[in-house]
Amino acid sequence: MFRPLTLIASLAASLTSIPAQEIDLAGEWKFHLTTAGEIDLSDPGKVSFKNHLQLPGMMTAQGFGEPPNINTRWTGGGWIYREMFTEYQAADNFKFPFFLQPPRYYVGPAWYQKTFTVPASVQKGSYRLHLERAHWQTTVWIDDEKKAAGEALGTPQELSLGQLPPGEHSLTLRIDNRLQPVHPGTAAHSVTDHTQGNWNGVVGELKLKFIPENHLQTIRVDPKINGSFSLTIRGHAEKGMKVVTTVTAKNNTEEPKKVANIPLNEDGELSLKIDLEFPGKVELWDEFNPALYEVSVALLTEEKTIDVHKETFGFREVSSQNGGFTINGRPLYLRGALDCAIFPKTGHPPTDLPSWKKVMETCCEYGLNHIRFHSWCPPKAAFQAADEIGIYLQPEVSTWSHNDSFIGSGRPLDEWSQRETARMIEHFGNHPSFLLIAHGNEPHGPNHAKWLQQWVAKWQQEDKRRLYTTGSGWTAMPGSDFHSIPNPRLQQWGEGLRSRLNAIAPSTSFDFSQIVRNRPDAPIVAHESGQWCAYPDFKIIEKFDGFFKSKNYEIFRDLAKKNGLGEEAETFLHDSGRLQLLAYKHDIEAALRTPGLGGFQLLGLQDFSGQGTAPVGVVDVFWDPKPYVTAQEFRQFCQPTVALARLPQMVFRNDEKLTAELELSHFAPPLEQLPTLLDSQEGRSGNFFRQTPEAIAGSLSAASIGNDGDLAQRSGGPYQAHLHRRDFGHRNFKQLGSLCLSRQLGRGRRALDHRQLGRDRAGSRRRQRCLFHAPRRPNRG
Repeated sequence: MFRPLTLIASLAASLTSIPAQEIDLAGEWKFHLTTAGEIDLSDPGKVSFKNHLQLPGMMTAQGFGEPPNINTRWTGGGWIYREMFTEYQAADNFKFPFFLQPPRYYVGPAWYQKTFTVPASVQKGSYRLHLERAHWQTTVWIDDEKKAAGEALGTPQELSLGQLPPGEHSLTLRIDNRLQPVHPGTAAHSVTDHTQGNWNGVVGELKLKFIPENHLQTIRVDPKINGSFSLTIRGHAEKGMKVVTTVTAKNNTEEPKKVANIPLNEDGELSLKIDLEFPGKVELWDEFNPALYEVSVALLTEEKTIDVHKETFGFREVSSQNGGFTINGRPLYLRGALDCAIFPKTGHPPTDLPSWKKVMETCCEYGLNHIRFHSWCPPKAAFQAADEIGIYLQPEVSTWSHNDSFIGSGRPLDEWSQRETARMIEHFGNHPSFLLIAHGNEPHGPNHAKWLQQWVAKWQQEDKRRLYTTGSGWTAMPGSDFHSIPNPRLQQWGEGLRSRLNAIAPSTSFDFSQIVRNRPDAPIVAHESGQWCAYPDFKIIEKFDGFFKSKNYEIFRDLAKKNGLGEEAETFLHDSGRLQLLAYKHDIEAALRTPGLGGFQLLGLQDFSGQGTAPVGVVDVFWDPKPYVTAQEFRQFCQPTVALARLPQMVFRNDEKLTAELELSHFAPPLEQLPTLLDSQEGRSGNFFRQTPEAIAGSLSAASIGNDGDLAQRSGGPYQAHLHRRDFGHRNFKQLGSLCLSRQLGRGRRALDHRQLGRDRAGSRRRQRCLFHAPRRPNRG
């Protein structure tokens, strides 16, 4: 038991008075690249360190490894079609067409060595090596004595080195980026050359941490939206010490709100769980109000502070119930996209906060609130940026157990996956943005379903702060908190001309309700929806001034010029991009119209530069906007509140009756005033929706619109809006922020339904109106 105490100024000051005891290892290191005859070498005393490089960094970015060629054994596949692009297969003009190309390539062990000095005044304790992002499997020696080994792929590697005497020591790292003995799958975006690349090195923080004998090891925060929270504290302490905790809202400068003083009555390992309550009203964390708090835990004696540990967290609860998501008790709809670990500048995941803020802010600008990290887990800075901006994250356990790697088959991947999940929870579990988790992408293996069900059940019990699913893409099994399946999309793989998009005249009267009804046990998130490609933008080639080069885009540019189409590239980009935009609008609005759908995850807001090159994004691989669409335009159909219309057709002649059912997708705090529909010609308006409890959030359907009457109230129900024929060609809308509540009825030069292009049965042309029309070509002047 404990009792709250009043915080005094001297105690508050003492909680931050202890300096960090660390040795920075960044800088020049000795280096040795293993030769074919040394592949199994395990004695650093036999290694000849004749070269030097910089860590943090990658060896291939510093001139080591071999230039890629036609026979390079890439991680994830080589040159598939040898008969294609033969002019780019020669060593002096090698260009790889299937993904971005690195300047050098190497897979195998590499050796790194550095000397450091342990100061003589250090108190009793041990040292821990901290590698923020090592790629990948590491072995560590101190003065030629093997001390530790690391296997973390998506989290920092924290390696205990034991006690070190004062004086100079040598630290040797052997880093092996081969996929053995643990094989996460050659297509996993944590390792594949299709995305970030299978690099060798260490990036981010690289340091030795001194760990005193008595210390705080980990702090876990389990918050509730009623303002209560529990702390689980682990470490080592002595009898007579005490643990003091304070909590502060990070968005103000107020003094810590609460302190707890817990005396310790035993020596040895510290394992303590404390239940606390924040005094007064707490601000809840979500996409609209990313309120953050900081808890500080101090280990003290009567004379001094021994150790201090701080954690940032947010008061939020996520759940899946009645077939949908809720956050803090309010319905939640995920408008997401994938991050596939594509970093052309650095060649590795950035570990700085500004880089990740650009990613998160770009997603917000385009109306998204969610990112799924496809078969990988990002560094801490990504979680920090998402915490501050308000983005819901779904990291994964760095696997794509495909044809070359099965999960649940008793291979080393099984146990490694459990350990990697534990590391993800330990390092990133307190971040409120860490909302969902899947084991990996599209799992395979004869026993994968049963194993993944057990994985979900285990971690649901271990950590209830987030939601779990077996895998992204398929294996939708009972027991998961949500399902990630590919069915809710306009065009399925292999459908070709049989898809809704190709076989049925365009309309907006459909949705994916039947798919949702087939899986009533948990919310469904549409897996990798969209995938609509645009023509490549060749102007982007000059932006590749970092690690990766766009040799694939150079090939495509050369091919266009060879076929006499080089001068049309800008037009192709613009027109295909506008068609891409219409396809995304059609896909996303269908998802928003679907009652009970939990959300969607676009294959990419960002272009995907691997697997043959897929320009599926409306921003490029650098997260910069493309020239044919703005974020504001994309947000018209992708944001928390979107006006929708169910139309039986999308091409109308002037002698046809236009009838539409209007809906509002609203997943946000309650509107202060419900939208109204405005007749701009007559200056009259009426209620768009009745005031009902359902108006707080969710998809609403409450109004109809036609072209043969006046604005009138339907008896006992919502208002019915009618547009006059003479209003065709005008905008009739009411603004709600950036929301347009009605559709533009304009004269279209090209209809989407090409089979009916303005002709009736007799073959004569009639005037027609279409809700969407082809854009103008760019001004070449």
